[in-house]
Amino acid sequence: MRPSTQVKKQLDSLKTAFEDFKNLDFRIFEHMPIGICLTDENGIFTDVNSAYLDTYGYTRDELIGESFTKVVPVLDQKDLKKTHKKFFNKDQKRAEIFTVRNKHGEEFEIFAHSTRIDIDDEKWRLMSFIAPIDELPETVERMTSSLVLMEKKITAQNNAADLSDHQMRNSIGSIITVATMLKKSSLDEMQTKWVEFIERAGHRTLGILETTKDFVQMEMGEFKPKYEDLDIVSTVSKLKEQLKDLTAAKQNRIRLTVEGKEAQKPTVVNVKADETYVNHLLNNLITNAVEAAPDGSTVGIDVSSADLLEIRIKNEGMVPEHVQKRFFDKYVSSGKEKGTGLGTYIARLIAQSHKGDITFETDQEQGTELTVTLPFTVAEMN
Repeated sequence: MRPSTQVKKQLDSLKTAFEDFKNLDFRIFEHMPIGICLTDENGIFTDVNSAYLDTYGYTRDELIGESFTKVVPVLDQKDLKKTHKKFFNKDQKRAEIFTVRNKHGEEFEIFAHSTRIDIDDEKWRLMSFIAPIDELPETVERMTSSLVLMEKKITAQNNAADLSDHQMRNSIGSIITVATMLKKSSLDEMQTKWVEFIERAGHRTLGILETTKDFVQMEMGEFKPKYEDLDIVSTVSKLKEQLKDLTAAKQNRIRLTVEGKEAQKPTVVNVKADETYVNHLLNNLITNAVEAAPDGSTVGIDVSSADLLEIRIKNEGMVPEHVQKRFFDKYVSSGKEKGTGLGTYIARLIAQSHKGDITFETDQEQGTELTVTLPFTVAEMN
């Protein structure tokens, strides 16, 4: 369904705001409890958030317009300027531990993850996420505390901005999980995992920045998927592995079948689709199915092909009657303490952007079955 004229105007306004990186950067990154900075091709600071300023002891005016070497020891400045320029021009991702210095000249080590981003048609920036090595536990604590604020923000936002916050909540949720595991071991022994964790947080946060515009376009019916060959069986198998902690906690299992038969390697079902978003769609729906399934039960996923690709996801739980008519509506959630009601809404947006759809059937005896249909375009089954 096309949005009404009034809704379209609101979405156009949001789209304009999202294309203005200054607005988006401040709204999403300014109060994140991890240091973030932007530098141009010459290594000049163009923006920094509060956590970055706190790390080095500078004010915003003292850094904006200055070279990033201001926070680098003198002996390392020449080499790092060359590294910055080379890295900026080649559009690579980089994650390393560096020695830096604060305003008082005190040197310390940080973990930094950097990647190049496009802020408009003509300008590129290097975005870097930084955290002092000796403050990694505190960084996680601060990010954990931010979850509560993010949850409140999610309920207060409107239209496509909510979609961005939904992803932000998931990112911080993963931070909490990792933090819980790492606290069981000493930091010295687990430092490598801390570093990997911060790197993933950087990737996921950048993903939020990139996908927000796409969700706006999906709501307007203007999104164009990046079609490529995608093996659905392999995709579901990987998601099954990623969810093993959740299934183990509930003593559930996920059973993957192809045409009703147990999936065996090397079974392949290829479809032309946008890998990022179809993976997101399936992750949402399968996670929801496992969470809704009774403890000790089986979640079934069957992949079949005829005129269309069909992915059926079944669990033994029933969708509450008061939710059924609004199952795919925005903000509809049931039984989740921290649910935002955006998961199935986003999933259906993605399916429809591929000229497909999602439907469901539910009752007390049979449980709930969701059916995702996608056109093959080019498909093969081996």
